[in-house]
Amino acid sequence: MKSFFVFCSGVPLSFLKRGPAEVNKYVGIGATVFFTGVLAFCASAYALFTVSKSVPISILGGIVWACMIFNLDRYIVSSMFKSTQNRSQIAMAIPRIIFACLIAIVIAKPIEMKLFDSEIKSEIVTMQEIRWKEQETLVRDRFQSEENRIKTEIAELQEGLKNKESVKTDLLKAAVAEADGTGGSGIRNMGPIYKMKKAEADLAEADYQSEKTLISPMISQKSSELENLQNERSESVKEMNKVPLDGFAARLEALGNLTERNSHIAIASLFITLLFIALETAPIFVKLISHRGPVDYVQANHLAVYAQNHDLHMSRLKQKKDYVLKTQSHLKNQLVAQENELITKAMINEVENVGEKEITFDFIKVWKKKMSGFFPG
Repeated sequence: MKSFFVFCSGVPLSFLKRGPAEVNKYVGIGATVFFTGVLAFCASAYALFTVSKSVPISILGGIVWACMIFNLDRYIVSSMFKSTQNRSQIAMAIPRIIFACLIAIVIAKPIEMKLFDSEIKSEIVTMQEIRWKEQETLVRDRFQSEENRIKTEIAELQEGLKNKESVKTDLLKAAVAEADGTGGSGIRNMGPIYKMKKAEADLAEADYQSEKTLISPMISQKSSELENLQNERSESVKEMNKVPLDGFAARLEALGNLTERNSHIAIASLFITLLFIALETAPIFVKLISHRGPVDYVQANHLAVYAQNHDLHMSRLKQKKDYVLKTQSHLKNQLVAQENELITKAMINEVENVGEKEITFDFIKVWKKKMSGFFPG
């Protein structure tokens, strides 16, 4: 178990064997890194389960995510080298602390949603009702203008018929009042004035009945259209796709609404995030504030020796290259001198013997061909 946690801390076991006093320190750092990966697995598995509703997918995704977070944390810790210069140490730690904070926030959010699961479910019910109301309002608004138009036309037709009926009723009352003496001339009889008013009332009655015969079918037709439109609207509302809000984004939105309205939940959410940030940055701060230990000196010596060996190796390579270049230059100069000597001899033999001349120049050609393999330029 110690060896595993030491591996998690990112320090080579061979270094730690040369400084056994720091075993507990690096075991603690490795344990923090390991359990951060475990929490990352829980967070990602829960987040994936809310989306996919599949246990195998959630477990597989959680393992992949946990391994990635574990590897990042291990790299962050192992890349921190303790040095004697505080400024360079702080400059090295700042980007790692920022990165660790981002990882902590990513891990903390799914854990927060699981901790406030009951409150989030209640908030999601409210959010669903609000959204369904909004969708229903949109559906109703789509039919509202047509309904208003039909209702207006029906009201206008009914108003015209009502006016005809009111005129008919007023004329009939005037004729009756003339007959019984309660109105008009005040004489109780059925004389010419009564007959005239009665005729006007009869004409108004006939006009009303004629208008009623014409308008009533129109009102019935408009009422039927309105009823059909209202039935269509009701069917559209019933067929409305009421998708339940059970995804990760909906839960995150619900948590955001809860933290805005409830200060206690907001404080609890903040402290959970700070707790994960503290866990994630703890190994970095341990390395930052602790004194240089034996492992730090061993690691520094190892890097120094490696750098020295590298410089020595590069120096030897450079010396070897310079030696080869000098040797090639020297050989080239010797060969050029030999070539000049042969050319001079060939020119001397040119006068004496043509055959010897051909032999000499053939020899020079063969010699040049062989030397071109050493000096391509």
